[in-house]
Amino acid sequence: MGWRLLLVTHWIGGMVWVGGVMFTGLALFPAVARLPRPWQPRVYRTVMRRAHPVLTAAGALVVGTGIWLGGVSGMARVWPPWADGDTLVWAVAAVVGLLTLAWGSLVSYRAADRLFADEAVWRAAEAGDPGPLRRGLARVAAYEGVEVAGFVVLIGCMAWFAA
Repeated sequence: MGWRLLLVTHWIGGMVWVGGVMFTGLALFPAVARLPRPWQPRVYRTVMRRAHPVLTAAGALVVGTGIWLGGVSGMARVWPPWADGDTLVWAVAAVVGLLTLAWGSLVSYRAADRLFADEAVWRAAEAGDPGPLRRGLARVAAYEGVEVAGFVVLIGCMAWFAA
């Protein structure tokens, strides 16, 4: 019973973490971009400051339950990890999960927050020079892309265990 509850918690955390990041990139950014320019940074920062702790907590839950499910409760039984396919995939998932969570929390989010707080960039865009804002948004999208790549690897690892 405890193992199944942990697994369900792992899945729900993954849905919140991945779903939240994907919603931000695919729905929030494009929707807010249609608002009047002076409102955009305030809406971005308000939503992201509210969502970031939730998404970080969900990511930490996923990484923590994944490490517990694989390492402590038995999936990864062989050491060194490259001696067994399941153990190797679990180790890759653990490392990629930790790196993806750290990247999203420490790099991607902070870059977006800095851009949304940069009044000069937003004033320039409002005055007819959208170049710096476009470059900043492209940089944030690229940072988010690193997170998405991590999610793809993690989903591939889950598919390995489901097969």
